[in-house]
Amino acid sequence: LRDISHELRSPLARLQIATELARLDANNEGVLEYLERIDLETGRVNELIADILLLAKLEVERHPEQWQAIDLVEIIKQIVHDAHFEQQAQIIELNHPKAPCLVMAEAKLLSSAFENLIRNASLHTFENTKVEITIKEVDSDFAIIVRDHGPGVAEEHIPNLTQPFYRAEYARERVAQDMRQQKSGGRGYGLGMAIAHRVIRSFDGHMAIRNHPKGGLEISCYLNRYF
Repeated sequence: LRDISHELRSPLARLQIATELARLDANNEGVLEYLERIDLETGRVNELIADILLLAKLEVERHPEQWQAIDLVEIIKQIVHDAHFEQQAQIIELNHPKAPCLVMAEAKLLSSAFENLIRNASLHTFENTKVEITIKEVDSDFAIIVRDHGPGVAEEHIPNLTQPFYRAEYARERVAQDMRQQKSGGRGYGLGMAIAHRVIRSFDGHMAIRNHPKGGLEISCYLNRYF
């Protein structure tokens, strides 16, 4: 997958250049609309390739010597701030201890994992509801809990949600027709949860997924506290 993904990037880059050159010569609104569509779909394939490459890397590479003490609160605060900026009407509530919540990890990868989870929750929570994020101590771990107020997931699908490209009729990342997902840039390839799961696992953590008793999906990530 990694080799194939690298090979795909060259023709995609040429396709993007050709699209830009065609746009310069286009003087018809209909043609421009088609070019915009080509550009959009090319961008989506590039994003998919980037996700596949990240998945491949997470399967075979692990570099504990590069880990640093990371404050979970600061990482998630930035993601929430960005999400509020992009979706002004969406409410994301963050509850956390006043003291720093330090774990050993790589900031970029950890941010990618939680961004996937929080964006996914934002896409599936019902209108006029909020996404709730809680950071708390659980024994020797920090638990990061992301809960939405959406339809949840059929119980038989939950064990498979962290599998790449998992296909199910009601799987949360397979709602490409949903207008909220299209407007907010949701990819819908079934990779976000898989990436998050592998990132958390690569830092010696684990993830638990369940339907909340009062509705919605709840994803709990556990990472070792750094003392």
